[in-house]
Amino acid sequence: MLVFTIGSFYKTQKYYVGFCGYSMPNPHITQLKTRFPDNFQPTLDTIETWVTPSCVPCPDNGQCGPYSELKCDQDYLITRPWYDLTFGLISSWSVCSLDTIRIWKVEQITKKILTLLAYRNANLDCGLCEDDYLVGLYENELIDIVVRKLKLAADFQSGEFHKLWQKVLPILKAREDLVFLEDDVDEGNQGENGFFVRSLSLSKVSLKCKVKKLFADFVKRFKCWLLSR
Repeated sequence: MLVFTIGSFYKTQKYYVGFCGYSMPNPHITQLKTRFPDNFQPTLDTIETWVTPSCVPCPDNGQCGPYSELKCDQDYLITRPWYDLTFGLISSWSVCSLDTIRIWKVEQITKKILTLLAYRNANLDCGLCEDDYLVGLYENELIDIVVRKLKLAADFQSGEFHKLWQKVLPILKAREDLVFLEDDVDEGNQGENGFFVRSLSLSKVSLKCKVKKLFADFVKRFKCWLLSR
C-alpha cells in the first residue's frame, strides 16, 4: 500500500513537471503549503524540491505543452517504453517514433503502381506504344486497383488512404519513367477521373520482345553490310 501511494504521488508530480519549459505547479502541494506558517515554508520548499522529479527535454519530432502534453509530427507516433507500466515509479516518458507501418504502406502502394504501369507499357508493342491512353491509367483507376490488390479498403473508408496517397504522389511525380498528361497535377484532381499517367519503363518487357529488339538493332546496324553481300 505504501509503495502504491508513493508511486501514485511521484506519477502525479511527474505529470505536473512534464517537459522542460512547460512545468506547472502541483495545486495539491501549493494548497497544502498554505496550511503551514511562514517559518515552515523554506523547509517545505526543500522537501518539495526533493520529491519533485526533473523535467524531461521535449523528444525529437515532437511538440510539447503543459501537463506532459505531447504531439508528434506527421509520420511519427507516440510510443511508451515497457517500463512505463510501473505507475510512475520509474521516470519514463513518451517519445515520438517513426510510423513504420505507414511508411511500409507508402512503399507498397508506390511499388504496386510502378509495377502495374510498367507491365501495361511492356504489354503493348513491346513497350514502344505511342498511344498514351492505351498504355496509361487515370488516377481513380489506379486507386481502385491499389485498394483492391493491397486490401486497403479499411484505410480507404477511414480516410487514412488519402494521407498515404498524398505521400505517394510526389514520389510518382519525381519518377523520370512516368509521364503525367496533366500539367496542373499539383492542384489535385482534374475532372472526375483525376490525372492521367503512363509509364515509359521497359523493365517488364518480355524476353521475346528483347530478342526481337536485339535482332532489329542488329539488322539496322549491319544493314549496309548485309545488302552488299
